[in-house]
Amino acid sequence: MSSVRARSPHLRLLAVPAAAVLALGLVACSGDDDGADGGGDPSSTASASGGADGEETPGTVSPPLPDAPKIRRAKGAVADIQLEECPTDEGEQVATGTVTNPRGKATDYLITISWVNDTSDVLGRGYATIQDLEGGDSTEWEAVGQVAAGATDCTTNVQRGRIPG
Repeated sequence: MSSVRARSPHLRLLAVPAAAVLALGLVACSGDDDGADGGGDPSSTASASGGADGEETPGTVSPPLPDAPKIRRAKGAVADIQLEECPTDEGEQVATGTVTNPRGKATDYLITISWVNDTSDVLGRGYATIQDLEGGDSTEWEAVGQVAAGATDCTTNVQRGRIPG
């Protein structure tokens, strides 16, 4: 690339106007601060987290979500579960399934179910914990969550490791 610059002074001449056009484009896209385009009002942006005091902040999509249990030495294990039912109606919902430990020793599982809408905003969350599932064994699990209106699907996050306590 450096040999091209050294041999072609015309490229240097084109780089200056191109940089100016780029800079003008960035200025034009930055918006004004009066909030007319939604960029100046921080409450108009969607967020998946609540406020510092745990309450929902204005403009958020997600309702307040429960904190996840802790798991040590977590490894992804979504292939170890099967999701059997996950209704998406508003209100308290129960997702169910089975988990099979393919490893040779006992392990703990944290199964997180998130109820989401068509744009993947989280509208509810529930957890299932399984402790000391022996290698080769299977067990049923259920995760209960309070689901807001508009959920259309469920997503899973599964970790195996050690749950303290």
